Amino acid sequence: MRKPVIERLFFALAAASVAAGCVKDAAETTSGSLPEPEVVVSEVSCTSFKVSWKEVTDAGSYTYIFNGGEETETRDNSLVFSELSPNQPYTFAVRANAGSNGSYTASKFVNLRVTTEDYSSLSAPEPTLV
Repeated sequence: MRKPVIERLFFALAAASVAAGCVKDAAETTSGSLPEPEVVVSEVSCTSFKVSWKEVTDAGSYTYIFNGGEETETRDNSLVFSELSPNQPYTFAVRANAGSNGSYTASKFVNLRVTTEDYSSLSAPEPTLV
């Protein structure tokens, strides 16, 4: 008579541990950090440049650091930096921040170094007698 009670208890415990293991595995597969943004630099001139990146799935916002300054949060995925000095290096870093989806953490920062173009010197026009 005791044997069926013990067997039922054993099977109940085994089923509970299997179910707990499945829940734990499902949580582990959806957690982790977001992928790093794929950054492109364009429109580099003597006094400005543009950085842009593809939208990162599940990112709620982005944090960037320009030239060693403070961290700034944005929802945009492109920025233009202007009123810069010619032929000077500037640093830029950006990461994707997890949104309301608590399964993810922020990505690592992507770091770039961009040098603005130098002034181009124009040659003096040659006078023409008319």
